[in-house]
Amino acid sequence: MRKPALAAWQGDTAYRYGARLYVEGFFWEAHEVWEAVWKASSQNGVERLLLRGLIQLANAALKLTMGRGHAALRLLLEADALLGETAAAARSEV
Repeated sequence: MRKPALAAWQGDTAYRYGARLYVEGFFWEAHEVWEAVWKASSQNGVERLLLRGLIQLANAALKLTMGRGHAALRLLLEADALLGETAAAARSEV
């Protein structure tokens, strides 16, 4: 089984910066950076789905820090659905 080529967006500085912000707990900032990458991504690409899922994940983490558990749960469920769609779409592209 061959390994898929690295997608161009995975090497994108902004995408990676957003990931670093998220890991370090800067959820709002990660969301903002990823949103810019999302806007520049291909309309029907897998990366667009992934970025939407990551943006919702960052939103959920932010809501948790704000003590808004119900909003966080709704966003986590949305992120889970988007990331599941991403996985299915990625499998069909390989």
